[in-house]
Amino acid sequence: MATSSRNPNKYAVCIYNLETFELKHEIEIDSRMYNVSVSNDNNTLFFACGNCTGRVIDIKTKKSVTLAGHTDEVKCIIPCEDNDVLTCSWDMTIRRWNRSTGECIRTFTGHNGWVCS
Repeated sequence: MATSSRNPNKYAVCIYNLETFELKHEIEIDSRMYNVSVSNDNNTLFFACGNCTGRVIDIKTKKSVTLAGHTDEVKCIIPCEDNDVLTCSWDMTIRRWNRSTGECIRTFTGHNGWVCS
């Protein structure tokens, strides 16, 4: 994570070619990021954000899906084997989402403290 070179008020994830060390992509996010994961096929990035959302971004098309519904910061995002993703939040919940549509499938409640991972 770094401050964006194009906009110092935004955050960015920089993706480099590991053979040449050249910058391939810079993807701006409008929030602090606490956790970044990548899909098994290396085509999708998953972000846990400080603005109470999760973010799913296709690296090639840069299509973004926002996972909105938490009431506090999202600290962890975990891709599942199917088309779903889990988010863990300081709002004491875990949510399961369809990562293509952004639909919240289920909210897991009952924790008595922050869920960080």
